[in-house]
Amino acid sequence: MVKDVFSFFGNNAGKILLVIFAIFVLLCFGVTLNERSKETTSVLPNEIPCYLVSDSVVKVSIDSIPEYPVYAISVLFGTYARNNEGIMTVRLYEDDKILQEWRMKTENFGDNVCQDFLLNEPYTLKTKSKYYLSIVDTYKGENALALWQSKDGNGCYMVKYKKPYPLVMLGIFSVFVIIIVGMLLYGVRELYIMYFMLAIAAFMFWCNVPLNGVPDEQTHFLRSYEIANYSLISDHVGPARLGGHEMHAGLKQYSDESVRINKDLTEEYIFPSAALYSPISYLPQAIGIKVTGWMSARVYKLFNGGRVANALLSLALCILALQLIPFGRKILFVIMLLPITMQEMVSLAPDSLVNSLSMLWIAYILNIAYTDRKVTNKTMAFLMLIGFTLAMLKIIYIVLLLMIFILPKDKFVRKKNFYIFGGVVIVTSLLANVIWLMISSQYLVEFNPGVEPSSQIKSIIENPINYIAVILNTSMSNAEFFVRSGTGTCLGWLDILTSPYIWIMLLMTLTYETLCCYDEIDNVKNKYILIMLSCCVICILLIYTSLYVQWTPFGNSIVKGVQGRYFIPLLAYFAISCVMIHRKRYNIHAISPKTRSSASYLYLIIGLALADALTQIVE
Repeated sequence: MVKDVFSFFGNNAGKILLVIFAIFVLLCFGVTLNERSKETTSVLPNEIPCYLVSDSVVKVSIDSIPEYPVYAISVLFGTYARNNEGIMTVRLYEDDKILQEWRMKTENFGDNVCQDFLLNEPYTLKTKSKYYLSIVDTYKGENALALWQSKDGNGCYMVKYKKPYPLVMLGIFSVFVIIIVGMLLYGVRELYIMYFMLAIAAFMFWCNVPLNGVPDEQTHFLRSYEIANYSLISDHVGPARLGGHEMHAGLKQYSDESVRINKDLTEEYIFPSAALYSPISYLPQAIGIKVTGWMSARVYKLFNGGRVANALLSLALCILALQLIPFGRKILFVIMLLPITMQEMVSLAPDSLVNSLSMLWIAYILNIAYTDRKVTNKTMAFLMLIGFTLAMLKIIYIVLLLMIFILPKDKFVRKKNFYIFGGVVIVTSLLANVIWLMISSQYLVEFNPGVEPSSQIKSIIENPINYIAVILNTSMSNAEFFVRSGTGTCLGWLDILTSPYIWIMLLMTLTYETLCCYDEIDNVKNKYILIMLSCCVICILLIYTSLYVQWTPFGNSIVKGVQGRYFIPLLAYFAISCVMIHRKRYNIHAISPKTRSSASYLYLIIGLALADALTQIVE
């Protein structure tokens, strides 16, 4: 009997450990579920900056009254990318009676970031009472502080509250874990498990990320609507003649499910930052909005229609990338399931397409290089479509076209076809980008005071050593922020903070898969490694330089506006080049699928991290 028990445990040790680990994951999620029940009301769209003059009083009316106790009120400020001094006094009133007062150092305020004002203890707001914030900058000198306001003149704020979290999320997550464990135990193909997790995660994020819950999503919606119903190129509107368009009235009332667009009236909408993007960036969103418009005129549904189209295309491209990649599939999978990647995927942001296309590009290139696939006319056409589109989404990623030189010449019918193909893709992409830059340059505006693009460019050319020092200083000063905003610890408008073990788990998973990728890889060439690392380095420099020139005040020692999510498209290139370096240096050979299956536990780690992130953004 004892021998039989030991024999059973010996033969099924892996499965038993998997079940135990699954139970542990469920317990971790259940224990911290109550803490992750903090929610917020929708933030008002920021449209008008209200400059805060010393000792002047600005009021913010609190109109959103949740039924649960409030623990904080978050207000959106701007600092014009400058460091401020002094103390800001903020008071919360209930029917002209002071409930609480805060004195905050303005040096801690971030630019275009919500500042939390925490209550001493949770307080239930009364529906029959009137609440407002009184904001005073008491500094006697000159500060650069602004309160973002909506069109009606009220400040942009969120009410943060906490409610007893229902067990629905725990139940859904439990079913999710049981299905994954069942798939693993019954030997379902790993690729199908990835498809399942990717689709479920995308659906859950789409259901729970609020409209305009992603940075600048309102401007992306307006630009998408413009392309769907008016023109591919923006007009100049308003007294300042900024990029935008005169379109149907009511487009900004997407939060109200009952509001329909008014085709009899028009409004001027300004979106200068989105006007800079090429129409290709918003093509799937525009198609989704157009198709939805045939069935409904409700702004809420149009917004969601654009989101669905963008998410479906990005999801399809990710699934295709997973199918094509010859090795390092789990690396791509982890990157795809980063909470920040999933948030962008289900939004109207062009970054969704950038992320998925960049991973499909490297997957297809490596598939041709490491399999028996020949480069036919169809293959060249598909590669040209991917490469051209990727380059047009954001010009800095035109550098990724260097991956063409990884393609073996002997895979082409004729060697000269390789040079013709490469030349056509690169030249047409460069030419199209030059033409679009000539068109979009008319929409360039000074987003931050003190920005002098010509002076910045001149300083980079005359003193490149100093510019390198600025890049290093930025990287070291903001390293933690880059990791947090690049994995999903900072979601929403960088104001939804999730548990720190999200990025710890995901980075551990990504590091494990990078260092312990034992897939079959033949003929690792130094050329391939050099090209991929060059793509990463050049793109990173272009990201820093573009923001240094267009967003950072002249003479600043730190590049402003850099976020970790900007590096997501490069993660796969860096990780796979590390796999190749590791394989080439230590001459490691592939190991059996049975041994590789021990990494199955990582699927549950990813699931726990995603679940934790979701509970923070649920409405």
